[in-house]
Amino acid sequence: MQLQVVHGFYGKIMVANVVASKKVICCMDILINGEVISVRFKSDAVVVRRVAAHIERRLNDNDWRPYRTKDEAIAAWSKLGGLRLAVLRAYKLIP
Repeated sequence: MQLQVVHGFYGKIMVANVVASKKVICCMDILINGEVISVRFKSDAVVVRRVAAHIERRLNDNDWRPYRTKDEAIAAWSKLGGLRLAVLRAYKLIP
């Protein structure tokens, strides 16, 4: 079986399509705060960018409402898991 890898760049998103025996697996690597977050779907890429913008705004404005402190906010957001957790890790807010 022969694999064909095609790379393309769209802004800060790198797209790689791997074609193997008529199956296409799409992966996108999004660069957030110097860290790479890999997603499979375009909709996930949109979520990562939206969450990153939200976290960045909160950090810049030091605005943690409706939570009292930054630690409270991060603890609550960490419980959401998934892509949000990956963005928090990219901003080094959690280990």
